[in-house]
Amino acid sequence: MRLSRRGRGIFLISGTLLCFVLQMLIFKVPNNGTLLIAGAPVNVTGIIQAVMALVCVVLVLLNAKIGIIIARIALSISALLMILAMVRSKMLTPLPGAVTILLSLVSCEVIAKQFRRMEAESITDYVTKLINRRGLIRELELEQKDSKHFHMMFLHINNLKVINDNLGYEFGDKALVIVAKRIQSVVGKDTIVSKLDGTEFAIAIPEKEDVKEMAEAIMAEVTKKLVLDCDGVPANFYLRACAGVATYPEDTNSILKLLRYADIAMYHASKNSKEKIVYFNKNLESELIRRAQVEEYIQESLKHDYFFLVYQPQYYANSKRLRGFETLIRMKLPDGTNISPGEFIPIAEKTDLIFKIDEYVLKRAMKEFKEDIAKSNEKLLLSVNISAKDISSPDFHNKLSRIIEETGFPAECLEIEITEYSLYDSLETTVANIRSIREMGAKLALDDFGTGYTSLAQLLNLPFDLLKIDKSLVDNIETSEVSRDFVNLVIYMGHIMNSEVISEGVETESQLKLLKDQNCDFIQGYVWSRPLALRDALEMCR
Repeated sequence: MRLSRRGRGIFLISGTLLCFVLQMLIFKVPNNGTLLIAGAPVNVTGIIQAVMALVCVVLVLLNAKIGIIIARIALSISALLMILAMVRSKMLTPLPGAVTILLSLVSCEVIAKQFRRMEAESITDYVTKLINRRGLIRELELEQKDSKHFHMMFLHINNLKVINDNLGYEFGDKALVIVAKRIQSVVGKDTIVSKLDGTEFAIAIPEKEDVKEMAEAIMAEVTKKLVLDCDGVPANFYLRACAGVATYPEDTNSILKLLRYADIAMYHASKNSKEKIVYFNKNLESELIRRAQVEEYIQESLKHDYFFLVYQPQYYANSKRLRGFETLIRMKLPDGTNISPGEFIPIAEKTDLIFKIDEYVLKRAMKEFKEDIAKSNEKLLLSVNISAKDISSPDFHNKLSRIIEETGFPAECLEIEITEYSLYDSLETTVANIRSIREMGAKLALDDFGTGYTSLAQLLNLPFDLLKIDKSLVDNIETSEVSRDFVNLVIYMGHIMNSEVISEGVETESQLKLLKDQNCDFIQGYVWSRPLALRDALEMCR
């Protein structure tokens, strides 16, 4: 039971008074504490002693910290007075009561010690031995009472999963312990360091410290090379981290809100490729509220079918013959509001909703195009984007196989499109899924080719049929010789890898001519067609 300062005072005074009254009663009972009740002698002193011992135990159970103080004072005085009574009377009559009181005191000490141990464990992280969230809040409340100003830094380790997956959770725990020690080696004695859930740490930095300098020093220390001893063989890792910082009381005078604000800032740092330390401001909170709102829109769209698909034609560069269509998802709410995929897709990728969206697009596109694709004289392709999260999932192969079987869509007319980023994490699972897709007879396209997430050596070993040049590389080829040369190099590398190449986002005749001159195989963009509604796309197939 936790009490306020006033409550602790009342508890201490009332408990002490109760024990004092019981103590007085013991020595007010006449005839050596024995009275005749209903003609039978009753040891009233023993009863009162037992009641006082019970009261002390109950006080310790209610609040170990204060209760044990009351118990020590009351029971020690009681035992001392009984010993003095034995000395004065030269009789052993009070001895049983004294023994009872002393045993009760020992019991109270044992109970209080157990409670202290349980209390300590409840506020301590098992792995790092740092205080946990509960302990952090308690410490911050003390800082708040002392009117101290401080900065709250939330630190998240992004890629600990690599260690867990490769070496096991035992080594992941060892890495967390090392991170905890590294943080403590940088901060001062007045800094509170806490281990939160998962791979997150919280650091309360005193106002006297330069928060920017301290945050950068912590990040630099945490991301140094980490060496773990794996059966006598050193395993080297480089941890990646991001952090968010909020300030008390400038940002808020509520401890719980302060933690939430630091968490919001950390979330923004996690999706920011440039800034790994983000400092809270009110705009970040507005963005988070918007994120929650869009997440709700996604849930509603999946439930009530507010999503719809459009199809971007892809053409042979030299003949303008139709190659196929890229499937694009859109969201339109009942009130007519359009939510951009550039907004809802990244939000879905942060949750498991992206799995449902991928499945929705696959099923719907295959059903809508099944008849016309199969009957077309041309070997048209239907290209569907799959998220990095989904393609790296062990269950993706089974899901795709099931959808092809359910829809009856010809696998040889399906092209699965993934981004280079998909090859960044969980490479082994992703490659296994890529090979399974090819075994089904479907084709593979690599989007965002040339943006630099993976090495050419990796790509040479993967069976991609198509490489897509990112629009950002095409935008400046009319005005920049460097951009032209780079796009030419990307096309050349694609052909070396025995893959065909398509440029997306082609918007002008000038861009089109330059890409043709550089032997780009296919074209996609507004220069020849905008994304089409289903009816227009099917008409083009026919």
